[in-house]
Amino acid sequence: MTNERILQRLVEEFKREDERGTYEKRREYWWNNIDFWRAITSLDGIEHMTEEDALTLYRTAGHGIKLYPHGFMENGLDKIKAALKYLLYADEPLAQRFYNIVDQNGTHKLFGAGRDFASFLLCAHDPKEYAIWNGAVDQGLKLLKMKPTKRRGEKIGETYVKVRDALKNLQSRCGFADLRVTDEFIELIGHGLLGRDVIKAKPKPEAIEIIEVEEREIEEIPESEKDLHTKMQWLLIKIGLLERHDVWVAKNDKNKSFHGEVFGDLCLAELPKFAGPNVLRIADSIDVIWFREKTATPVKFFEVEHSTSIYSGLLRLNDVIVDYPIPEAAIIAPKQRRRLFNAQISRRTFNISGLAEVCRFMSYEDIERLYGAETVRTGLL
Repeated sequence: MTNERILQRLVEEFKREDERGTYEKRREYWWNNIDFWRAITSLDGIEHMTEEDALTLYRTAGHGIKLYPHGFMENGLDKIKAALKYLLYADEPLAQRFYNIVDQNGTHKLFGAGRDFASFLLCAHDPKEYAIWNGAVDQGLKLLKMKPTKRRGEKIGETYVKVRDALKNLQSRCGFADLRVTDEFIELIGHGLLGRDVIKAKPKPEAIEIIEVEEREIEEIPESEKDLHTKMQWLLIKIGLLERHDVWVAKNDKNKSFHGEVFGDLCLAELPKFAGPNVLRIADSIDVIWFREKTATPVKFFEVEHSTSIYSGLLRLNDVIVDYPIPEAAIIAPKQRRRLFNAQISRRTFNISGLAEVCRFMSYEDIERLYGAETVRTGLL
């Protein structure tokens, strides 16, 4: 945890005034709509909410939230109203409410509503109790050595409570009025705009070395193993179908086949319009995407990086997540490339975008085991 001397220097810089005013004053425009947000999310406001109100709420709730308004409105007004009432006013513990709104399997899950949107609404509702949580917040807490440790199997709601508590602790130590000010402070640190001369965030030499040798290690993969990329795609398609998902395979790979099965015959003929044209153009080339059956709701994105750069696969996923809240993603690669993945996913850009939170590494052996387990579960073996 950052010591009090360094923290005090950061607070002084945050409050220092120049010709443009203080950092805090410059960012007050983030909260220009606070009266509208509070009115529309009051119990009476939710009860009388119109579709136009819901869309305006979604579009204005947080500076820089780049989600997909059309997809959000496809939830239907009744579902949106019920979810907002549940998030802000239900008696259930905060961890449970947050999970049920944000997680793909949550009882009140809203399409297009990720942790940024949910936590922003909570903070606007009561900035003394609730905090904003996004990639910049994670990065800022990490730089201050205050980011909570996530235990194995921890649900997103539990993680949010830990992050909220860490930010409350930071608020107390800094003497800020509420968690809105704390958010401005921590995000500036996360974006590298505050404390650059105080916090020295240097990458580990090992991480630099791993990144530099990535292309050399790719070249060492034997030519005889090139068809493993196709096999992994086939396994991901089959697992998705066994789990009763609709499956998309990259447009240029529809004519591929494995074990006599043509990918195009197993997968969706057209990519569901789950986002805007810019996102769809990128998703069109992602190796495999699982969709909830008979819906346009993506469940998980996969990139197989056998003989190509892991960084390039992460960039494709990152280009999606800046405009659409990816629920889960995975890079599939030979197990010896796990170190490369760990080095690349730790890059600052993937922490700020939130990709580091939803993307994990899976080896070929992991996919083989998953396929075996699914065939046993479904009685096909």
